[in-house]
Amino acid sequence: GEYLKKESCVYHWGRLSGDRYACCNAVFGTRGCTVACFHVWSGTRPGMNGPLEGYVRARSPRGGVYALDAEMCYTTAGLELTSIAVIAPDGRLVYKSLVKPSSPVVDHNTRFSGIRPRDLGRATKTLRDVQNDILGFVGTDTILIGHALDNDLRALKLLHSAVVDTCALYPHA
Repeated sequence: GEYLKKESCVYHWGRLSGDRYACCNAVFGTRGCTVACFHVWSGTRPGMNGPLEGYVRARSPRGGVYALDAEMCYTTAGLELTSIAVIAPDGRLVYKSLVKPSSPVVDHNTRFSGIRPRDLGRATKTLRDVQNDILGFVGTDTILIGHALDNDLRALKLLHSAVVDTCALYPHA
């Protein structure tokens, strides 16, 4: 979980669309358009970091439908949760929290998350705190709606099967 030497990472943050990167329209195989201080990784490859621990799941039904969105940053342990928001069907904010990562931050991922170092400086909740809070109103039959929910649920370390993922409903390249 610690870097042996400081080594910058040159990469394309955009996905490939055909033979071009979405971030800068460069052709596949060209030098990256973005430089980071360190290499980052998702932290979720079994065998790379051992068994995945700390996952939770609801144990009883509670009903309800909520939209969920999470933001993550890269740490020395991979992607970690930094922010979570849950909205009720009537648009009411049900839950919102900044989350203090458990490992040192390598990249705040601000381009996508909007999270800056000063934001995380105000964070007091841990992942475990957020898991306990969420499981206070999310049950086995609660429907969670979101975009690319697999990423959000992985960051929350929440196992849940009643989901509506807009990535599956509205696929695009």
